[in-house]
Amino acid sequence: MTQVTFDETLAQSYLPLRVVKQAVLVPVPDGVETIIKAEWGELQKFVGPWYAIYVDGNVAYGSAKQEFDESHGTTDEMENGYFKNTPIDAYQYRGPDARVTTVLSDGTIETENTISDGDWLAKWPHGEVGVLKEDNLRKRYQVG
Repeated sequence: MTQVTFDETLAQSYLPLRVVKQAVLVPVPDGVETIIKAEWGELQKFVGPWYAIYVDGNVAYGSAKQEFDESHGTTDEMENGYFKNTPIDAYQYRGPDARVTTVLSDGTIETENTISDGDWLAKWPHGEVGVLKEDNLRKRYQVG
């Protein structure tokens, strides 16, 4: 399967919707690796502290501490409540199934996903690139 990289020339910027989520910092020491299975079935890897993102009382996925802190604000609407407050650049992918490697700002390969025709390739402000399904993008960002 071929590897796809983010093409800046195809991207537009999308503002986040105010979706409150519950996140808890997992204070893993610097240099220590954690691997979890995300709700979409792929493994995520973090080195050092990371946030566990909860949906319906269960950990759905994680986020590296630096990336999370740079892209979320806090709210007292729920215990450990956070909301995304930074836009993403994204475009709808057209082509055969391909692999997308998500690399965190510290160089850790967080996950590898498969992107399919019609999925969205997104890039967050700190450079992390990932795959969003159409319904997920529309639930989280202001898309026309």
